[in-house]
Amino acid sequence: MINQIIIPVQVIGYIAIIYGFWPQIKNIFIIKWLQSVGRMALTSYLLQTLICTTIFYRFGFFAQFGRLALLSFVPLIWFINIIFAISWLKYFKQGPIECLWRYLTNKFATC
Repeated sequence: MINQIIIPVQVIGYIAIIYGFWPQIKNIFIIKWLQSVGRMALTSYLLQTLICTTIFYRFGFFAQFGRLALLSFVPLIWFINIIFAISWLKYFKQGPIECLWRYLTNKFATC
């Protein structure tokens, strides 16, 4: 019961801290990397899904690793996502799936 009250307050506190310190931390290179992934959120999600599906289903590694071993895959997948996002956004304003989404929305939207 007490957790249901405390957790939202704690989240608001974290948001306030980040918001308060944002001018100081927004130029840190790691934050810029994460911003790149955030600008391509749907593409990054689908890329992560494609990577994991390929590793665990295509190569037959499903249910072959424990939870701790699976955590070792996380930095590699993050690294691939970050590198792809940074590279893509050097040449384009948004991710490929976001671009497709915007195109289809504009094409089929009616007022």
